[in-house]
Amino acid sequence: MAEISGLDLFGDPIQPDRETRGRPEHSWSLANSNKVLIAFARGLSVKEAAVAIGVSVPTLRKHYFAEVGKRQAARVRMEIAQLARLNDAASGGNVAAETVPASIWTALSHRRRHSTRRSR
Repeated sequence: MAEISGLDLFGDPIQPDRETRGRPEHSWSLANSNKVLIAFARGLSVKEAAVAIGVSVPTLRKHYFAEVGKRQAARVRMEIAQLARLNDAASGGNVAAETVPASIWTALSHRRRHSTRRSR
């Protein structure tokens, strides 16, 4: 494996020039896995998630198959995790945590309204 010569602007390792053709083989990492899940939680597409970690869509699907499978639930899981942290902080006496950002309630009420329409 080639030695890394530093990090670029986005924190990706800079690979020294190689004698062979093509990109070096991509390997799964926890940091990239988390970036993919965050991209899906923000509602980004598979293509946009691939761009975020600097790989092609087929490479993303190959190495991050489990994360792609969690794509639909990622946003809901992120919102619930945020609300649980806020609830824990508020229970611990953090007054600032008792004021939930309007964006979270707006997102939840918007989702509730749309899911109600579909179930009718």
